[in-house]
Amino acid sequence: MSDLMTKARECEIFLSLRLPETGKHPGLDNDDRFRAWRKAAYEDPDFLYDGDYIACYEECRDKDASELSNDQVRGCITFLLRQMRNQYAPYPCLVNGELYRLLLRWIELNEKEDAE
Repeated sequence: MSDLMTKARECEIFLSLRLPETGKHPGLDNDDRFRAWRKAAYEDPDFLYDGDYIACYEECRDKDASELSNDQVRGCITFLLRQMRNQYAPYPCLVNGELYRLLLRWIELNEKEDAE
């Protein structure tokens, strides 16, 4: 299992601590698991979407994460991570579970790929 996948699974645990259905996530990014995943995502040359991630996000924002391809998920995650740089906590994508759902989809898609 790659370092990015390991860190993604750990981050997913952090993001799932308070799901929107059970009382929203506090929207803070001060957890070591989140920071380690974000750092790994920025350092991995194949993770961040290198196309027009803004257009990708706009196209996908109303779709269920389970309908998205790997490139679409990466585009949306890239958009959210870059958007967080211009925001202050609590981060909306953490509070509403959007990043959590996208990260779960990315894990699902890449675990399937690794299994094949």
